[in-house]
Amino acid sequence: MEGLEISVVKLSEVIKSSYSSRWDSFYFQKEFLKDEKIFETWESLENIAKIKSGTTPKERDETLKTGVVLLKTNDIRNNILLDKGDDYFYISEATNNEMLSSQIESNDILINIVGATTEVVGRVSFVPQNFKKANITQAMSFIRLTDSKYSPFFVFIFLQTKYGLKQTRRIARPTGQYNINNIELGSYKVPSVSDTFQSKIESLVKSAHAKLEESKSLYSQAEDLLLNELGLKDWQPKNTLHTTKKFSDFAQSGRLDAEYYQPKYDEIEKELSRFEQIKIKDFINYPVSSGSTPKAGDSQYYADCNDGIPFLRAVDIVESRIDTSDLIYIKKDVHNGLLKRTQLKKGDVLFSIAGTVGRCGIFDYDFEANINQAVAILRFDETKLKHLYVVQFFNSRIGQLIIQKYARQGLQTNLNLDELSNLSIPILPEAIQTKIATLIQQSFECKAQSKQLLEDAKRMVESEIEKN
Repeated sequence: MEGLEISVVKLSEVIKSSYSSRWDSFYFQKEFLKDEKIFETWESLENIAKIKSGTTPKERDETLKTGVVLLKTNDIRNNILLDKGDDYFYISEATNNEMLSSQIESNDILINIVGATTEVVGRVSFVPQNFKKANITQAMSFIRLTDSKYSPFFVFIFLQTKYGLKQTRRIARPTGQYNINNIELGSYKVPSVSDTFQSKIESLVKSAHAKLEESKSLYSQAEDLLLNELGLKDWQPKNTLHTTKKFSDFAQSGRLDAEYYQPKYDEIEKELSRFEQIKIKDFINYPVSSGSTPKAGDSQYYADCNDGIPFLRAVDIVESRIDTSDLIYIKKDVHNGLLKRTQLKKGDVLFSIAGTVGRCGIFDYDFEANINQAVAILRFDETKLKHLYVVQFFNSRIGQLIIQKYARQGLQTNLNLDELSNLSIPILPEAIQTKIATLIQQSFECKAQSKQLLEDAKRMVESEIEKN
């Protein structure tokens, strides 16, 4: 049977190997059986850690911007958690009290146990010191180390190595979505390495966290500079509970929803009227365009990462840039045919127009890519406005307030292309725009350095395993 993809396994070995009555052939492929021999001297995660999954509250106020963070699978991206403010979902203290058993602590490792793909399942995050109070949904679990011989920093990195990911690939069950239960998660095997080596990994993870904090600080400096120049650093809307509008106002705007006429929008537009402004449609050099989404899961359109083209969604716009950690892909002929009109160019500013409306980020990569229908392209030369200045303005709390006025509520919040084209942005002096753009770029660089430090740690762990 040499060369054939056949595994011969005794029934006793099947029972011993399977933690969930697994009888499927995939679980017993040769590569996994070979790994069992490598892992047999390693420790099971259930013996060195407490493992607990979360719950999803039956009711949640989607408008909450304060309270207890409710982490979701999209927040878990092989990263160290960082305060993202309004970008998180929140639950009330009362709701959190009903979920206390899954409230996370410093040095916890979070792992996705449910996801559409094996790239989502098994993804991890690390909870640093002083992270805000947070809880988790049923789609993830926390791993809380109880054996002092194992550093949480080391285990966090190990789970991202090929030795951790291969265990995920074997165990994750495709039942509609891929999933792992906590008993299966407890069956993961973790190698024992020296305290000295684990200390080196801890140092790298802490350095990566420091770079993330520096990135956050630079980003905050950019927003502060913007708001100071606009004279809106400490601006708050007046506590006006009602407003009066003429019928002609409704006729002119075509909007009948009360949200559009809230006094705070008039106030902020009056503040910005002190500056020269320009509408998006007047500074772009390519029509504002949104993409299209082929039928989900149709193999006629979609491909894998090896021969496909990245297909960007609103969820991929993260902190002013495109996050490439969870991309999906379309076939090249779809990219060059059906979606040719929305092929991206380096320097394009992307704007989410459905779902989480108003996420703005720059596509600053050299690879080919395309967008779905929830994302629009703003393509322009830096004649009057810097790319990163535009991104920063719309991501600021003032820019977000303006977007809220025009966004239409419904089953899914949306902003149509005409409304997007007519959004205005104040024109600050070029020197100020350049300074804001420089701070944002420096923030990007710090984040990239943080990612590289984590990658270095991962390679070190893999090398240490192979050496031993």
